[in-house]
Amino acid sequence: MLKNQSQMKTIRLFLILLLAFHSAPFELLAQNHYACGEQTGTWQYDTVFVNCNVLVPQGGLLQIMPGTKVVFTGHYAIEVQGNLKALGTASDSIFHRGRYLGFWEYS
Repeated sequence: MLKNQSQMKTIRLFLILLLAFHSAPFELLAQNHYACGEQTGTWQYDTVFVNCNVLVPQGGLLQIMPGTKVVFTGHYAIEVQGNLKALGTASDSIFHRGRYLGFWEYS
C-alpha cells in the first residue's frame, strides 16, 4: 500500500503522461517543414507540407532527399526555373501526395 497521498499523485501523473505519449501521433515527433514561395537548398525532413505555390528560381537548386514525404495541402504547384533534384532510391523513396485528387491547369 502507498504510504501517502503524494506518492499516489506522482504515480497518477506518471501513468497519465505515459498514456499521453504512447497514444500521441508519431507525426508530432517527426521533423516537418512548411514550404511556401521561393525555395532553394535541401529538403531533408520527414514531411514537407506545401502550403502555397513554390518556386525554384533561375540559378537556384532544390534537392529533395530520400525518405522525404511531400504533401500538397491544396491545389499548389512547384514551378522550377532553376534545378530540382529528387534524390530518392529504390529502398528509400520520395513520396508526393495531396489532399485533392486529379489534375488542374497551372499557368
